[in-house]
Amino acid sequence: MANYEDFQPITEWTSDGTTDTLIVRLPGFNKEQLKVQIDNYGKLRTSGERPLVPGQVDRWIRFKTEHSIPDDCDLRGIRARFEDSVLYVNLPKSIKEEQTNMPESKVPEPEPERKPVPQQKQDREETQEAELNKRKENKVEEEDSGEQRGLHKDEVKEDDGGEAGAAPLLGKRMPSLVEGFRRPNQLVVNMMVAAVVFVVIAVYVAYKLRSGGREEKSEGNLGRLDL
Repeated sequence: MANYEDFQPITEWTSDGTTDTLIVRLPGFNKEQLKVQIDNYGKLRTSGERPLVPGQVDRWIRFKTEHSIPDDCDLRGIRARFEDSVLYVNLPKSIKEEQTNMPESKVPEPEPERKPVPQQKQDREETQEAELNKRKENKVEEEDSGEQRGLHKDEVKEDDGGEAGAAPLLGKRMPSLVEGFRRPNQLVVNMMVAAVVFVVIAVYVAYKLRSGGREEKSEGNLGRLDL
């Protein structure tokens, strides 16, 4: 029957911020003689046994340790290795993974401060707004001008349409106008004709008077001749 001596190895914990590491110093052991287990209660257990003296099978040395697993440990990432008679059990933390899987726990990022609009950009916007208003005013003026041109065009059409009716009216007015122009001219002509007639009559009367005087004188001379 084998006799067992219990052995209490030296253990320590280290952490680099992302991983907790359990270190168990086991001189004289090899990895085939070691066990690393996690029970149903969340405990990390390490154990092992070996002959006290190599080649003897009646005297053995054994050890057993039990440690609580940190709450922030990722159980799926636990790894163990044995080097130079030292057992290393790495227990990675799952804080980053939880933060990645739970976006609602993130601190909301502050909204970026609204930078003031540069003066040049503000001036450009004011210029564009002024040009837009000017275009609107020009458009209104063009519409008003178009309406006025439309009215003028309608008036011209009405005038064109009334030419046929105005022609007879103008024809009727022309004689009266010509007659108005003729009346002063006819008056002048009549006056000139009257003056000529008067002169002719005067000349004729004078001629007759002179001719009558001469006949009377001739007749008187003839009466005084002796027969």
